[in-house]
Amino acid sequence: MSIDRGKDFQEKIDALDLIINVLKEHEKRLDKLAESLEKMLKELRLSRTVGIASERESKDLRVQIVCDDWTDFKNRSRNSDLVIFDVDERNLKFTSISGSSIYHYSEPVIDVKVPLEIEGEYYRIKKSEMRFFLEKLAKKKFKCNVEPSITIKLVSSGENMDLLLFRLYPEVSKLKTWLAKELDVPPENVIYGKISFMK
Repeated sequence: MSIDRGKDFQEKIDALDLIINVLKEHEKRLDKLAESLEKMLKELRLSRTVGIASERESKDLRVQIVCDDWTDFKNRSRNSDLVIFDVDERNLKFTSISGSSIYHYSEPVIDVKVPLEIEGEYYRIKKSEMRFFLEKLAKKKFKCNVEPSITIKLVSSGENMDLLLFRLYPEVSKLKTWLAKELDVPPENVIYGKISFMK
């Protein structure tokens, strides 16, 4: 009987060895699975972070478009977030910011020059020339259809000739209201000034 007990005991030891070996194999597999899972989580976190960064970058990325036609600018700028305008001696400049797009439009101020002849202390202008220049002035319009104001300035151009310069440009005080109405933008979102972009 003692032999049977020894045999029984050995079988139990063998069974325990088998269970221990199986558990060790499972432990190795679990370690590999844990490592793989950890690696996947890191990659997932990294791709999420990259995704968030690229999403932020795309929000910061703005496309700038220069419109050559007022109608294009007007259509693209309707209900813009912000409209900026500036008037200098040479150009009217309009910029609108709408989402991630920035639209620009400009056109020159209108100048009509009338030559004046100097006779002693007086200027002389031929009636026919004055009529021609006034008719030319009356036909001049801005492509954007803003109502112009006129300034008249005497410009010296040489020995016996000066110029009477008629300059058409919109009044800044009226331009803000006009732009708000044209572009369907609240007046508080229309700003007179210059725009610059930071890199």
